[in-house]
Amino acid sequence: MIAVNTQTLIFLRSLWLGALLGMMYDLFRIFRIAVPTPNFAAVAEDILFFLLSAFLSFGFILSVNYGQVRFFILLGEGLGFLLYYLTVGPVVMKSVKKIISAAKKVLLFLWKNSMLSPVSKHPKTFCAFLTISLYFWQNSML
Repeated sequence: MIAVNTQTLIFLRSLWLGALLGMMYDLFRIFRIAVPTPNFAAVAEDILFFLLSAFLSFGFILSVNYGQVRFFILLGEGLGFLLYYLTVGPVVMKSVKKIISAAKKVLLFLWKNSMLSPVSKHPKTFCAFLTISLYFWQNSML
């Protein structure tokens, strides 16, 4: 039998693990916002998340309770995830959405106003220019 104070410490640690799992899930959500993916990729990401979560939960239970699954540990993980997801998570996601939106606008502006924009509009002309430039550069080295 585990002492009550030990159970309390394990429960608090499981709350932290749940919050960390919530942060890890937010990383997957951020990736989805930054890089739009098809539905099958989202399913694959979810499966990867659940596999990583299972691995981390198993390792945690193995390390703190010798592999004995206790309800209060699973409850702590679930509550930690839920607390993060309902409190800090929305703030993080709102901030990240603004940052990603601003970064996309900056990159789009740089793309439109850079030397690379004409390259994408006239690739044949750019290839001809590059070929002529390389020819003169090689001949000037001799």
